[in-house]
Amino acid sequence: MNNTLVIGTGGCGNKLLNTFMELLAERDDIHAIYDCVFVNSNKNEMEILDYCDLQKNALTINGDGTGRNREKAKESIASDRVNVMNYFSRIIDKYQSAIIMTSCDGGFGSGSITLLTKVLKQLNPNIKIFLLGASAKLTSKRMSLENTLSLYEDVKTLLKQDILDSYLFIDNDKMKDEETFNTIAMTQFLDSLELGVEALDSNDSLLVNFAKGYKMILPLSNKEKTVKEAIDNAINDSPFVIPNKTKGTHIYGTYNPDDFSEESILSEYVITDFDKLVVSEDNFIVLNGFANPDKHMSTINTALEMLDIDDEEDEENEEFTFAKKKSKIDKKVEPKNKKQRLRSLMNDDFWN
Repeated sequence: MNNTLVIGTGGCGNKLLNTFMELLAERDDIHAIYDCVFVNSNKNEMEILDYCDLQKNALTINGDGTGRNREKAKESIASDRVNVMNYFSRIIDKYQSAIIMTSCDGGFGSGSITLLTKVLKQLNPNIKIFLLGASAKLTSKRMSLENTLSLYEDVKTLLKQDILDSYLFIDNDKMKDEETFNTIAMTQFLDSLELGVEALDSNDSLLVNFAKGYKMILPLSNKEKTVKEAIDNAINDSPFVIPNKTKGTHIYGTYNPDDFSEESILSEYVITDFDKLVVSEDNFIVLNGFANPDKHMSTINTALEMLDIDDEEDEENEEFTFAKKKSKIDKKVEPKNKKQRLRSLMNDDFWN
């Protein structure tokens, strides 16, 4: 895989990134080069993390936190735009891909995604961007549920604008112990990225890991008799939100022919663009390019309605939508030279 910038934004995103860096430090077989940046408006949440150095790999936004207010997060970033621009303009050109980690239900992390992704794409139009977000629990308070649904609308808009390429949600309803759960989730996520070294060349790895759409990661146990049983158990144990359908664009991974056949694995999914499985000791498949996980978000929407939020949706719509406000889709702008792109960042319209 190519060099990747991993960004943790907000308190939860910072924790996920810290866990990611811990796992990297424990491995001696890492092939990709991952650089990290911790982004937050609350220094107290950053200072306690082992891998966050406020002088070297942290971008501190003006403010003392956002109190779960997404709009306040956007205002904080916009008011500190020079700091944001200067930080990323110095480093972003050397990366072909970026991974952003955040909570879906928080204030700063959730609210920062639209501006952060747009800044990265503006400074480096060719960069591929992946979003890993931790979804709110169904038992969460009203604001957390609202933030998750609002971020989901932002994600769909960013996908249509070709700003965001791929994404994956962590399913916090499966969490029992936060530290253990985060470690399991980040281990599988890192394995999915590094698996490309065994199964794919670097360009193909970049292609499939950032394929447009929703991602799925399935480590398969060899204790089951059939692939279907192994997949069903992997889905049940997965720390991630599982897509609604079985049609995607890309699949790659490893399989042990003593456990399953390549044909049996491929037969479980409708893959339209790319498939490659290589023989190995382990059974670990990665799929991408799925439709948006509307079923999961409709469940969150139902939980919100049960809190007496009068925001009913039309279930007969072909595409499920949740936002209280309709997002405006900007026209795709043709790439400019770096000087012009930097100048565009000084325009108030960009930050609004």
